[in-house]
Amino acid sequence: MKRKSKKKIRELRESGITLHQHHIIPRHVGGSDEPENLILLTVEEHAEAHRLLYEKYGRWQDRLAWQGLAGMIGRDELIYQQLREANLQARESGKLSIIGDHMRGKEHSEEHRKKLSDKASNREKLECPICGCFTVKQMLVRWHGEGKCDVPPDPHSLRTCKHCGETKELRDFMISGRKLNGHPQYKHSCKICNHNMRVERRRRKRTNAQPNEHLHES
Repeated sequence: MKRKSKKKIRELRESGITLHQHHIIPRHVGGSDEPENLILLTVEEHAEAHRLLYEKYGRWQDRLAWQGLAGMIGRDELIYQQLREANLQARESGKLSIIGDHMRGKEHSEEHRKKLSDKASNREKLECPICGCFTVKQMLVRWHGEGKCDVPPDPHSLRTCKHCGETKELRDFMISGRKLNGHPQYKHSCKICNHNMRVERRRRKRTNAQPNEHLHES
């Protein structure tokens, strides 16, 4: 990219065009903030400069800068990708074996646990524009959005119970307790059959727990 003359810079600014300072040698590879290493570019030129750097050197920092400036990814996705790449790089260098290892097994006081619980319960939940699921911002960026999540199952859709063979609405089936992208997953047995199976298991357990009468006969 050629440096712009002072006259060209003044014309661009007077016309309302935003100019960015671009580091010729990026800061993530040791580039300085000296005037010789800075150049004024438009947003489009800035994105193109990082695209060329990425194609030449293959650095993930240039790829994210290019995609962010070009509007290919949003701010939340950009932050997530930056954290992900930084953690992967730290893990490869041996500085971080597994994310969260430094907190695993650490004991907390009851007061601190209550603070963590209150903070987690008061986190703002956002709605996914694709599936309509409400979740916290971090989970929304990671698991939801276009191409990431599916439409939640319709509770009025029909399903056949594999035990009684009757066709019922999905809301009449048991929820497995597991979630996929924030959506509940349903079992293949209806609530009635599931209840009958639990009753039968309890009956068998009581029967097996009773001592055999013939062992006490003299």
